[in-house]
Amino acid sequence: MGSNPICATKQKGINMIKLTEKEIDELEKRIEKLKEEKKKLIDLSPEKRVAECLHKRLCVHNHTDGCGWFYENWDDFGTGYSKKRYFSMAKNLLEHFTEEQIELFIELIPR
Repeated sequence: MGSNPICATKQKGINMIKLTEKEIDELEKRIEKLKEEKKKLIDLSPEKRVAECLHKRLCVHNHTDGCGWFYENWDDFGTGYSKKRYFSMAKNLLEHFTEEQIELFIELIPR
């Protein structure tokens, strides 16, 4: 008794469908997360948006105990160090450049 090639092909097709559905689910979750991040950024002031970009590109610290960025929030960032520092940099930059220009400059900074 040999294996049935039709059944084997059908099983491969079913596995591919399951794999594709899983990939779609993962992409949909990623899209939803990106939409949430976008909404948060849109709601921020230009200084805070630039500060977010600066931190993302420039911070080299461990975010467990080396940088308080994720422990601080924008509602009360004056009491923390990280967000206040990057906000100050962003504010200074925005006195001389547009938000779009700064974003282009940030992209030029090597990681």
